[in-house]
Amino acid sequence: MENVNILCLFDLLSEEQLKELEQTYPVNIMNISSEKAANKDVSAVDAVWGWPEEKLLARASNLRWLQLGSAGAGSYTDPDLYVRDDAVLCSASGVYGPPIAEHILGLILAFNRKLHTYIRQQEDNYWERYSIERDFAGSTVGIVGLGDIGLTFAQKAELMGVKEILAIKKNPDQKPDCVDRLFGPGGLHTVLDEAENVVLALPLTDETRGLIGRKELQKMGEDTFLVNVGRGPLIEREALLEALKENWIAGAGLDVTDPEPLPEDDPLWDFEQVIITPHNSGFSPSNGERLYAIIRENLDRFIQGRKLINTVDFEAGY
Repeated sequence: MENVNILCLFDLLSEEQLKELEQTYPVNIMNISSEKAANKDVSAVDAVWGWPEEKLLARASNLRWLQLGSAGAGSYTDPDLYVRDDAVLCSASGVYGPPIAEHILGLILAFNRKLHTYIRQQEDNYWERYSIERDFAGSTVGIVGLGDIGLTFAQKAELMGVKEILAIKKNPDQKPDCVDRLFGPGGLHTVLDEAENVVLALPLTDETRGLIGRKELQKMGEDTFLVNVGRGPLIEREALLEALKENWIAGAGLDVTDPEPLPEDDPLWDFEQVIITPHNSGFSPSNGERLYAIIRENLDRFIQGRKLINTVDFEAGY
């Protein structure tokens, strides 16, 4: 069989990993920056790994496989970007679940233990104790979006002794053991009504944009801590600001915002009950090994003509 021609962008894999793949499989891998790729002839490229510009995809007339390095697919779900009708898009689902699950726990525990308040006090050399009114163990957790990230968090939450885990999945066909009750999208308000910690771990699609509005925030109640590690526009911005001003919810942990980056003068910065991180929940020194394992598995399948893992549904958007 002829060698598979692959274009690897953004240093998605290390030189050692690429060398190992070239020694194991019949492939030619060109590892260059997106800027340099813009001037390359990519008509013979069979696969692209990374985040190519749309103009490159339009010139990649033989492209059959685009492997992203992110869990979300974003604008790459537009089938018109690809020359070939049989082009397959794959995400890196499975890479970011562990660090994001830890980040979610960090936000919840920081809020429960008032760490954000104590950090502010430390900056002012000020000592004052506050009562602790929330425990994570024994609480009810609601997970909106039971994909890789949501499921990984559920497994960790179960180990920490939560009372009950409620989750929402678009196709609730099989309930994982770590989840006590699994709902379809129609169960959203039930989850919001019962959970003390609500976690949004959804991709941004036409269906999920603005999913959490005034009605949903009021449904949560003043004892609920809301965490968003999906995308900022999952929550209606003005509704969130109103909810925080009026204390409809206990607080929020936001790794994603709308807009993003959050401007210096944005009112979200000023709420004491809000913890903001700069969309870095997926950062981890071990991501590279997990990504390599996924790409290697898909390369093996691609060469053998088998179905790839983490394929993205162009219509659903994930």
